[in-house]
Amino acid sequence: MTVTRATPQRHPRTPAAARFPHPVRATTATAVAEPTTPASATAFLPYKPESVSEARRLVRDKLTEWGLSSLVDSAELIVSELATNAVKTGCQLRMGVAVRLMTDEVVRILVRDGSRSLPVLITAGSDAPSGRGIHLVHSLTGGHWGVTPEPLGKTVHADLRIRPRRDRPTPKTPPDVTL
Repeated sequence: MTVTRATPQRHPRTPAAARFPHPVRATTATAVAEPTTPASATAFLPYKPESVSEARRLVRDKLTEWGLSSLVDSAELIVSELATNAVKTGCQLRMGVAVRLMTDEVVRILVRDGSRSLPVLITAGSDAPSGRGIHLVHSLTGGHWGVTPEPLGKTVHADLRIRPRRDRPTPKTPPDVTL
């Protein structure tokens, strides 16, 4: 299987340049894993407040389909916080939202945006209008969240623990964390 990855270039010379907002050069690499697994879902949403509810719907529907209804409330809260932060970046294209069944014990929620600004765990005052979102994500995941900086933005992921169950689908290969 071949995977093509777009990388920035000063002087675009490939047809791919017409499809991307920034000049790109296509490079080819060989990958072992399939790009998606049966136990994952991804959506690319506009940077609009309405997209936060679409992100919640994606996560809720997939977790329900996988028999993980007990995680829906926490997962919806997490994806709401991460997607709201992405909307606030003001980027012009689309954010990526994904939910993946990583193992029998972990569901990962990912939100990718075009901002290089990293989320920070801060202490917000009780009367502060914002600043509690990452604390909430940290609390709901038991500290199992992180950020992957990328050339044109970042991906924030949060891992929720699940109880083992035999009738839940399991990915055939471990999915990568990029969107």
